[in-house]
Amino acid sequence: FIHKTARLLYESIHELVGEGQSLSPSSIAQVVNKKDSKLTLPSVKDLLFTGEQETFVEVDHKLLLKDLESSEVRARIHKELEKAVSRITEPSVPDEQFFDEVGKYLVAAQTEALNRSGSPLITLKKGYERYEEDLAERERGNLPNSGDMLLDRALVRRTAGGQMITLAGATGSGKSLYILNLMNGFIELDIPAIYITLEMDMISTLDRLSALRTRTPISDWYEADKIVNLRRKLKEDTDYLNGKDLRFEIVEDPSLSLADVNAIIGEFRSKYQIPLNQRVVVGIDLVTMLKDYTSGSNKGYSMAGNYEVAANVQNAIAKLQNVCFINTVQYNRDADNVPIETFQDLQRTRPSLNNIKNGAAIGERSRVVLSIWRPYYYATRYLPDLEETRNMEDIMYVQVLKQNQGDVGMQLAYRFNGSHGEVLPTRDENLNAELGITSEEAGLLDEVGF
Repeated sequence: FIHKTARLLYESIHELVGEGQSLSPSSIAQVVNKKDSKLTLPSVKDLLFTGEQETFVEVDHKLLLKDLESSEVRARIHKELEKAVSRITEPSVPDEQFFDEVGKYLVAAQTEALNRSGSPLITLKKGYERYEEDLAERERGNLPNSGDMLLDRALVRRTAGGQMITLAGATGSGKSLYILNLMNGFIELDIPAIYITLEMDMISTLDRLSALRTRTPISDWYEADKIVNLRRKLKEDTDYLNGKDLRFEIVEDPSLSLADVNAIIGEFRSKYQIPLNQRVVVGIDLVTMLKDYTSGSNKGYSMAGNYEVAANVQNAIAKLQNVCFINTVQYNRDADNVPIETFQDLQRTRPSLNNIKNGAAIGERSRVVLSIWRPYYYATRYLPDLEETRNMEDIMYVQVLKQNQGDVGMQLAYRFNGSHGEVLPTRDENLNAELGITSEEAGLLDEVGF
């Protein structure tokens, strides 16, 4: 235990349970006060209880007791920590491999700690008990929403924990803007979320987010005579956010590994006291910039091999940490190599699951894969002089390419407004016939109510 107080409280609970005594603020205080006179009844109440809801004792104490009683689990944790300490104390100058190995040992130790019950075996009875709890939440309407009405109606499991959702798009498709809009939805819904931006710098990210939230063009934030008015808008928005139960953090570090991401999630849960049974959403843009996905992380593997190893590790973190990962990935250059001579040729730039760059393992491990396609990007690039292009709306299509527990093929249409950093759910009214989108495909949008 990092904190002495936590260790003393855990030991006191263990003693009371071992003696068959009931757990209450007063009984715990009586035992722990003998170990440390500073730990009185009021302090025990503050540390372990919140109002009338006995969050610590009811949710966590059984799992923590299993940790204390399981020497096998402690031994495995100790073994991994010994490896890390042994590597740290080597006299050689730390290099990239040094940090990767230490990180892996610490992740292994943390994984053992998270797997508090020791054995991974779960009886069918226990499984159905968990399922009943989940059904009760669904019955109360507590679904894992994203704030995006189109997406929430298209995905059966929505943004539930323990899964990876992949957003795949070519250059210029709008995938970074789309994930930022999703993260803004989590802000509005007070859903614990972390946004890891590996590609775009922090200031550019906040430019987009500020423009989105205040509904002002990004370019205005770079005009000196407009800053005074924009500061007032920003102050109103930050005051509004300060009044919310906001649990949202941004990480800007292009050198992260999955071990770092795992540690960040642990730190985030600890900081906001988020129990393991509550999901956390982690958006990563671009996920393939993590060191684990690059050739330098797993020496001796091909690029595809690195992707497979990394995707497996990330999938394990999603389950152990009860996290919904929303990852953006890049499509290969096939769409850019398609000859575009007529307006109808734009349809040929529509991507498929096979277009994910080195992404067979990513597609396999993801419970949901969404493709992002903006024909307007290709029209203005290759056919700028056509009248159809001049009259064309900038619609971004998000198509469900894979969904383990629901239908696939559904297309969701968003009005793309890059100048304001926003994508707005809409129905495509003008481009269906021109782009060869069938009436049946267009009808899918009507099914989700837009």
